[in-house]
Amino acid sequence: MEKKFFKLFSLILAAFLTVSLFAGCAKENGDNDEPNKGQDMDTGKGDDAITEAQEEEFSYPMDTNVKVTWWHGLNPNVSKSFESANETEFAKELEKKTGIDIEFMHPTSDEQFGLMVATGELPDIVEYSWDKFYSGGTPKAIEDKVIIPLNGLMEEGYMPNYVKWLSENPMLDKMIKTNEGLYGGLAPIEDGKSILGPLVRKDWLDDLGLDRPETSDEWYEMLVAFRDKKGAEAPMTKRSSRFATFFHSIYGVGTSFFVEDGKVHYGPYDSRYKDVMGLVNHWYKEGLLDKDIVTMNKNLEYAKMTNGTSGALVGYTGHISLLEDIARETDSNYTLTATKWPVLKKGDTPKFGHKSWAFSLNNRVASITAACKHPEIAARLLDYIYGEEGQMLANFGIEGISYNVEAGGKIVPTEIMHNDPDERSFFQMKGIYTRSYATGPYVRHPQMTTFDLTLPSQWEAVELWSDSNELDHKFPSIRTDVADAEEMGNIMAQIKTYNDEMYLKFLLGEESLDKFDKYMDQLKKMGIERAIEIYQKAYDRYLSD
Repeated sequence: MEKKFFKLFSLILAAFLTVSLFAGCAKENGDNDEPNKGQDMDTGKGDDAITEAQEEEFSYPMDTNVKVTWWHGLNPNVSKSFESANETEFAKELEKKTGIDIEFMHPTSDEQFGLMVATGELPDIVEYSWDKFYSGGTPKAIEDKVIIPLNGLMEEGYMPNYVKWLSENPMLDKMIKTNEGLYGGLAPIEDGKSILGPLVRKDWLDDLGLDRPETSDEWYEMLVAFRDKKGAEAPMTKRSSRFATFFHSIYGVGTSFFVEDGKVHYGPYDSRYKDVMGLVNHWYKEGLLDKDIVTMNKNLEYAKMTNGTSGALVGYTGHISLLEDIARETDSNYTLTATKWPVLKKGDTPKFGHKSWAFSLNNRVASITAACKHPEIAARLLDYIYGEEGQMLANFGIEGISYNVEAGGKIVPTEIMHNDPDERSFFQMKGIYTRSYATGPYVRHPQMTTFDLTLPSQWEAVELWSDSNELDHKFPSIRTDVADAEEMGNIMAQIKTYNDEMYLKFLLGEESLDKFDKYMDQLKKMGIERAIEIYQKAYDRYLSD
């Protein structure tokens, strides 16, 4: 497959630019102290590739004495119980099911990742946000021979589960591979559901005889009632970024880049953005929005939502149970309910909310490094997790211990997951048995969202918040050309700073909306139209591939 190689920068410099994702790096991999001299850049196969890939009846566990080293950051949900992922039941079960001896390795210092990249002393598998933190992204990491393209391993049959999944999801396949058609790693695949959205005091709605609001007018009526009849000093509270999402939903304009009728737009450089900021400022001046939004923190937000100061916020499913538990210590009637993202006209489906593409370039992917002596074994290990059995292990753990399957196929956590004798939290228990305590190289199961939740009101919230057309308009997670990416970064760095500043000024009334045209002119001078042009080119290529 033809590749377009870009001008080679200093490897050491590139490596050190990537350090910021983790708090450190893995210990040295003594088994793989030299890069694989026989590594084929085009196929991703070593000289001693196993023959099972050519057999029709391959099955796990494998019969191999090869040890695979796997580097990733140690999530707090695991580190609160163990010093290493090797000690988890998930790791033990994964070894048992695959027949592969696995050594998980974790960051130990901020500098170690850059050093191991610069020296080539890499483990077999590295989970890293290459496109976010590595200078030049995945294409450059492949060009620098830090990681290998997986194309050959996929074509030779070592990764049938991953290949099958990509073939069934062609649009995501386009996002995952590079512009040259190379696969740099196995991607975390989310379910596309939303776990964040508007929440309101249902007990207050019932007392006031109000239905759940759908439109901006109904929201206004409700917040005024909370202020005037319930004595709420800050009827709606939340940090300013969530307010932005809420108001952009009303006018159907993205908070950043979005797509309408095949054309790329930038939300704050859209005529409707003036309407967005006009409504934000109006509600703020009337005392419907929290005056503390600029300095808001988590604890203050919780206090206001549970002591009668506020009656609405934009929050997560977890806020429902958390805030109800806190408030019911003094108010047994306290109840929260979700609403859809607001719209202008009743009955309309929200155009935007908080849904995400199942794949994001910002995510960590699991890559096989150029130092791996047995890439075919590493590929088999990673591919297992994308099969049906591996997906269940990654998402739910071990059947009969961490989960059960009820009649009808509903997957539910066992008693120990929510009531651990050692009082570990649900997500700490997931850290023992699963990989779904955080994103990782696995496909999120369709039932994973309900598995994590305990209340019917939380399940309803997910359905309400996910009911939008956002993915028809959200700009996909796709790569631009390398030269364009650098230019784009320079343009958007200053635009983001300027937008953040002007958003607060418009909200607080420090800048009159009479000067909106001046604001738009400044964005134009900063290069926003060039940024839109760059993304339009990338989007057109994405559609045509």
